[in-house]
Amino acid sequence: RVHSGGMLEYARIVCEEHPQSPSVLNPELRGDLETIVLKPLEKAPSRRYQSTMALADDVDRYLSYRPILARRPTVLYQLQKFIKRRKGWVSLGAAVLLLAVSVGIRSSIQRAKVERAVRSTEQFYSGLMDMVMTSFGPMYPEEELPTWRSRLDELAKRIDAEMKDYPEGEAALRGRLAQAYRNLNDLDSNETQLRKCLAILRKLHDADHPEIARILRGLGEIKLYRFQYAEAERLMRESLAMYRRLFGPEYAEAILTQTWLGNMLKYMNRNEEAEKLLREALSMSHKLVGSDRQQKAFCLWNLASFLVDRYKCEEAEDYLRKSLAIDRELGRDRYPPFAWKLRLLATIRLKLGDLKSATSYAKQAVTLLRRWYPEDHLNSISTLKNSAGIFWAYGDYATAEEMFRKALAIIERSPRKNPHDQSEYYATANCLGVVLRDQGKYEEAELLLRRALRLTEELHGREYAHVADELANLAKLLYAKGDHEAAAPLFQESLDIRRRLLPEDHIDISEPLIGLGLVAMSGSDHDKAESLIREALRIRRKGLPEDHWLHGEVLSVMGACLSVQGQYEKAEPLLLDGHRIVAAKLLMKHKLVVQSIHRLVEHYEAQNRPEEAASFRAKLVQAEMGRQKIGVIEDGGLAPISTAEGAVETPRESAQ
Repeated sequence: RVHSGGMLEYARIVCEEHPQSPSVLNPELRGDLETIVLKPLEKAPSRRYQSTMALADDVDRYLSYRPILARRPTVLYQLQKFIKRRKGWVSLGAAVLLLAVSVGIRSSIQRAKVERAVRSTEQFYSGLMDMVMTSFGPMYPEEELPTWRSRLDELAKRIDAEMKDYPEGEAALRGRLAQAYRNLNDLDSNETQLRKCLAILRKLHDADHPEIARILRGLGEIKLYRFQYAEAERLMRESLAMYRRLFGPEYAEAILTQTWLGNMLKYMNRNEEAEKLLREALSMSHKLVGSDRQQKAFCLWNLASFLVDRYKCEEAEDYLRKSLAIDRELGRDRYPPFAWKLRLLATIRLKLGDLKSATSYAKQAVTLLRRWYPEDHLNSISTLKNSAGIFWAYGDYATAEEMFRKALAIIERSPRKNPHDQSEYYATANCLGVVLRDQGKYEEAELLLRRALRLTEELHGREYAHVADELANLAKLLYAKGDHEAAAPLFQESLDIRRRLLPEDHIDISEPLIGLGLVAMSGSDHDKAESLIREALRIRRKGLPEDHWLHGEVLSVMGACLSVQGQYEKAEPLLLDGHRIVAAKLLMKHKLVVQSIHRLVEHYEAQNRPEEAASFRAKLVQAEMGRQKIGVIEDGGLAPISTAEGAVETPRESAQ
């Protein structure tokens, strides 16, 4: 029929006609085996196995003479399976029969009640997922959250009351309910449901089981979001060990779990262990095929993120582009994770000094994310905040301030129920403080920066990378205010923390070195200043392209250090090169450009060269008059955008 009717007839048969039962060809296949084979071929997706793990579980059940989940568990069916598993007990048939009858009567009454409840809850949950949930988060205004949360709470109560006698169904429902709570950002309820699900699964399965491993990983993710690293590591390692015992280390879910573990160790500053796990996971992922290649894309993405933090941007970009290519091949380039990867790519290009490409990738991320989240949704904060970082990097401080204030207002309106949300608050407060500082709004900036530092310490302790960032930002503010004595110990502590946590010669180490050098210069300790700034220059020359604006900054500072010592011939080319680089990359009014001009004016005035000094003084006037707003680069020019959402390095001024 297919050959005679062509492709249209073939398509009709596939869509409309049920496949021939295997038992027609071989009667020995009748029963559970036939049910397992036919279930993946169901026309309705909801009636198929929901994962390869579910299919594998049913095959395992069949082989061990246990009831399969694809078949309605009638009392007779379960009794048949029981007898097959316990053939030696057949002599107790009479007792078993009496027990089966009594259980059957009770089960029939109870099952009718339960099935009504399950149909009702499944109908509700299906509508909930189809209309408002995605695997990446809810798509509705924050004010509707209480309504949906109350409905989920009602569903949880019904499961508590009506599913006690049906543990397998209860475990399945609780697993879905846990994901729904996760999408609502309710980590407490998410964890409660996962733990109840885990308790049921441990009773059902005496040994290792893939669902148990999955729940353990989910609990580890929650602990990671709460910064409870020790417990998160324990759960992740237990999950990984179980997957490896069941399927070996090259199993897709085992690779995924190992990647999660490596990513978590990064946050614990155990970077050597983290990199080893991430690279091993990526190496094993090369053997994955089909849809399992999503795990390979995930491995590539996480390793790229790790390398960006280590300032290995070229290698990171190569891995990230491979991850994006896999997403496109699998048709996953329309989902939020693809936009998040574009954000990371924008960050990489920004770190490499390529602002034009950074803004282009950021715009692509914006376009995609706006299909998923409204502008005022809590999930939009990171995109809004990172977009503001583009404007800050260019020097459009007014636009950056406006966007950071908007992000902070969204957070303040939303309940900060978990540490992850609290970290978003202090990170955004820190960013706004930096932008205000760079505009000379010192009083409000200092309040925000000190608040961000205090909150970060409360969550993570003093020995934490972001604490070092915020110490440096506060030190810069105090230096700008002229309080050099107060700035010096903060620069020093930031330097000490970074040297303990970061690899030798990491780019971020250069920032407090420059700060300490400037403090030494202001105190006329020129030898100390030159030593500190030369070390910063060496680090940036080693780790950055020659035309990167951070390289231009340190050249300018080095030139100023030599100029105040009267070494004018050595100082001038450094001052000019530094200004040329930052002026080519940034807006005229950017603080680094303005500072480089000031240093040149002072350099020429010290030598009584009025014409050169006047030339650069005119540029200062031009910078002060420059109030243009910029936006995403299009066709080689700058096109203004309103509240753009991109993803670049925000003004922590160091790798995140």
